[in-house]
Amino acid sequence: DDRRSRVSFAATVTTRGLAGPLIALAMRLGMDRVGVHVLDDLRHYVEHKKPSPRKQRQLDRAVLSSRHAARHGRAA
Repeated sequence: DDRRSRVSFAATVTTRGLAGPLIALAMRLGMDRVGVHVLDDLRHYVEHKKPSPRKQRQLDRAVLSSRHAARHGRAA
């Protein structure tokens, strides 16, 4: 389909020290989940020229949070 996109990315992370393998495992598990969302959001934006519904909710929450912080004299 000529209206679909294919996106991929790769990353290399090197951990050190005794806790390195545990930290690497935790990072891997977290990045697997986050990576899928990032790629889905990017694909949706490229194909539809607007944020995905999930990303739009995230953006809306960020705006509300920064407005709340500004009203109460805090940095966002």
